[in-house]
Amino acid sequence: MDQFVKTIFKAGALIFDAQHRVLAVHKRGKPPNEYIVPGGKIEPGETDEEALRRELLEELNVRVLSVTPYDEFQAKAIYEDALLVMRTYFVVIERAPVPGSEIDHFIWLDAYFETSGYQFASILGQQILPRLLAEGHLGFT
Repeated sequence: MDQFVKTIFKAGALIFDAQHRVLAVHKRGKPPNEYIVPGGKIEPGETDEEALRRELLEELNVRVLSVTPYDEFQAKAIYEDALLVMRTYFVVIERAPVPGSEIDHFIWLDAYFETSGYQFASILGQQILPRLLAEGHLGFT
């Protein structure tokens, strides 16, 4: 990867519903059709799981029931000269999400995400979704 001014570490939640669709969120103030993985920056002294619990409560008004490591993905950050490192986790939440701070709405994506008409941040669209599909995690609803 190219040299960047800094590295940003984020924890990303891969949350699935009963139809094997994965949750993607839209942040307020971002381009209208651009979706990302729920979660966020890891604060100093915080573990990935603590960051996920904090971010998901803020973003989606849900409590986390379980966190299982998945994988780490990297890409250039969209809005700054930085390398984004996202450690992802399969996360089970207590109930249906409700948009909270920073999030204005969300969508559930299935195996047909490529023809959904939505646009995704690079890590989600170019790395995570294709891999989830290849591994059989996404349903054909």
